[in-house]
Amino acid sequence: MNNKAIITGIGGQDGAYLANHLLEKGYEIIGIARRSSVNNLLRLDVLGIRDKIEITYADLEESLTIQKIIKQHKPSEFYNLAAQSFVEDSFRNPVYTSSVNAMAVLNILESLLE
Repeated sequence: MNNKAIITGIGGQDGAYLANHLLEKGYEIIGIARRSSVNNLLRLDVLGIRDKIEITYADLEESLTIQKIIKQHKPSEFYNLAAQSFVEDSFRNPVYTSSVNAMAVLNILESLLE
């Protein structure tokens, strides 16, 4: 059985190192990254693993997109490391922060149950 993991926040420090660790264990990795005008996957390049990971772009608030990704890939494991974590932004945008950090998690969990 081939283990397959989806990792949100793949471009962050923890997501990149987790992906590297799981690749070493033989996992297939699907990384979910936020759409951005800047390259937010540089850590994967530094670790030399970007070409070993399937990257898909999605916003965690797009519950139907997340459901589609989960149904398409049928992961054996799911790691949610994405969040709005900049303190100043969280105070300026409390609705967005709660949506990404709470409601998106609920949507992910519901999608995994299906």
